[in-house]
Amino acid sequence: MSQHAGAQTTNDSDWARVGGAALGAYSGAVLGTLAGLVPCNQTYAGHRCVRVTAIGGGVIGLAGGYYLGDADAERVGDAALGAGIGFAAGTLAGLVAMGPAERFGWSDVAALGVVGGAVGASGVGSAIGFGAGAVTGFILWKAIPSFEFADAVGLSLVGLAAGGLTGWIVRAADAQNGAGAAAGQQTVPLVVSVRF
Repeated sequence: MSQHAGAQTTNDSDWARVGGAALGAYSGAVLGTLAGLVPCNQTYAGHRCVRVTAIGGGVIGLAGGYYLGDADAERVGDAALGAGIGFAAGTLAGLVAMGPAERFGWSDVAALGVVGGAVGASGVGSAIGFGAGAVTGFILWKAIPSFEFADAVGLSLVGLAAGGLTGWIVRAADAQNGAGAAAGQQTVPLVVSVRF
């Protein structure tokens, strides 16, 4: 009986790792893409630059989701629920925008749904990052003449992505620490010093 229960726990943990990694990779890649849109389009390597930010975000999200699932399957479920709510909200916003907005089609509605799902999977971190980026961008837009409104929007998106990706990392670290404490493990701080 105990062997069956142990096998079931391992199986659930495997699915949580895979699901967390997939959800984190999706969320991170979309957030990374959003972060790169405005800054990268101001460079000569626009498409390549966005590709790099998308891959970087996907790797961070994948790692965060994997370690989150490794320690706490329930939190992966919460992230999936957030992604579902975000997808529904983004899709609804797209449907509402279809009426008054010209050249706004079904592909745009789907894109908003995908973005909403990615943001919703790491909702708290994304909201905090977006707020910080938006406030900073607004202040710089008003204070610096060369800082345009598009730059303020770009900074808001960078903040959104940074907050969302940080959310994946923080949740994974918190879950791992909680799992370690529950198993009676001790955490050893690692100090790294860099000298130039």
